[in-house]
Amino acid sequence: MTNTLNGIDLGKIQGWRNAKQGNILPISTPGSDSEGSQAVDLLGMIEFFDIQGRMTGTFDQVQSALLSLKQLADGNQSVSVNLVSPYVITNSIAGSQSSPATISVKVQDVDYTWEIPGLSYADYTLRLVVGG
Repeated sequence: MTNTLNGIDLGKIQGWRNAKQGNILPISTPGSDSEGSQAVDLLGMIEFFDIQGRMTGTFDQVQSALLSLKQLADGNQSVSVNLVSPYVITNSIAGSQSSPATISVKVQDVDYTWEIPGLSYADYTLRLVVGG
């Protein structure tokens, strides 16, 4: 099963979290209980993918893969990148093992931890924001 981000192999996926968050403004009605409150959707929805994985190989292979992920989060993401995975599920698409789905994302966070001693693998966490 292949999982890639902008063509970068994401290695062994250990965890996948999908969250969709709204920006709802709650407005209470003076002199009224909660049944009189309003909930106004001012800013739409934001969707995130949090991916935990492990890069394995020689020190140089692991370091190269981690560097490739870090370079996607360069502080000037003017274009989105493609996340390809069978785990992708959104309102309009759903991947499967035989047919991974592709979605456009931007990288919000990249974290990684080297396994020491040995340096033969590193665990990473990505936070991706859906959209262009």
